[in-house]
Amino acid sequence: MSDRELLKTVEQAFDEEINKNPSNFNELGWPEHIGWLIDQAKEKQKLEARVKELENLLFGSKAMADEGVRVIEGLRKENQRYKQALEFYGNEFNYMNYAEEIRKDYGKTARQALNQ
Repeated sequence: MSDRELLKTVEQAFDEEINKNPSNFNELGWPEHIGWLIDQAKEKQKLEARVKELENLLFGSKAMADEGVRVIEGLRKENQRYKQALEFYGNEFNYMNYAEEIRKDYGKTARQALNQ
C-alpha cells in the first residue's frame, strides 16, 4: 500500500470512529491531534512531490550545462585552428623566408583549418 493509500485509509477510519463515539474522542482531544497528524502527512506528500519536480528540473539543467560545455570546447578548438592558419599566412617572416612554400601551399593550411 502506498503512502497516499495508507493516508486515505487512516482518514476514513478516523472519520468512522469519530462518528461512532464522538464524545470519547472529543474529551481526549483526539480530533485535533489526529487531524494535525493527517495534515502533516498531506504536507509531507506535497513536499515530496515538489522535491521530485526540483530534481527533474536540476537534471534537465545539468544536461543543458553539459551540452553547453561540449559546444564551448568545440568552438575553442575551432578557434585555435583558425588562429594557427591566420598566423601561418599573416607571419611576415614566413613570406620573407618561405614565400615559395607559401605560394605552393595554395591555401591548403586555411582549408585544413576550415574542414576539421
